[in-house]
Amino acid sequence: PPASGSANIGDMLVNEVCVDGSTDFSSNDWVELYVVRSGNYSGCLLYEAGTAVKTFPSGFNPVAGDFIVIHEETGTDETDATTKGANGYWDFYNCGDYTATDNIVSVRSPSGNWVDAMGFSNQDGDMTSTNGTAYNAMVSTNMWTGGPATFTDGVNDAAVHASLADYSAGGTNKSIIRTSTNTD
Repeated sequence: PPASGSANIGDMLVNEVCVDGSTDFSSNDWVELYVVRSGNYSGCLLYEAGTAVKTFPSGFNPVAGDFIVIHEETGTDETDATTKGANGYWDFYNCGDYTATDNIVSVRSPSGNWVDAMGFSNQDGDMTSTNGTAYNAMVSTNMWTGGPATFTDGVNDAAVHASLADYSAGGTNKSIIRTSTNTD
C-alpha cells in the first residue's frame, strides 16, 4: 500500500464526475473517486484544472474498494471509520463549484505526482490556457492518450477538445463515468 501521502499512478481513480448538478445530491456538483489500493492518503489533493480544490485530511486511510465523493456544497468531511457515512461512501465537502464546460479533474500526491485524471469537454473547440496547461500535464504523465501530444492555444484547441470525454450533452442528472471494469 502507499506510504503516508505517497499515492502512485492508479492507486486511486477518478471514477465519476457530475459537474452540472444531480437531484440525487441536491443539485450540487460532485466528483467520485475509487480506491484501488488501501493506504494512507494524507495530504493528497483533488485538482480542478490547475487549482487544488480539496486536500485529504491527515490520517486518511481508505481501503481498496472504497468510494470517496467530493461535493461542492458545505458539510462536514467524513475522515475515519467512525464517521464514514451510512451510505458506505467517504463524503468530503466545500470544494467549490466545478466547471461543466471544459475541465481536467485530477488526483495528485502531496508532492504533486499525478495519481489519476479525467478530462472532458463541451466540444466547442475553444479551451482556456489553464485547462490547456492541465491537459499538457495530463498527457505528459500518461494519464491521457489519443489526443494531441500538447495543447497549443489557438492552434489545436479543436483537436484537444475532440480527444476528451464529450460533455456537450451534459446537464442536470448526467455524469461521466468509467466503464464497469474501471477502464479509461
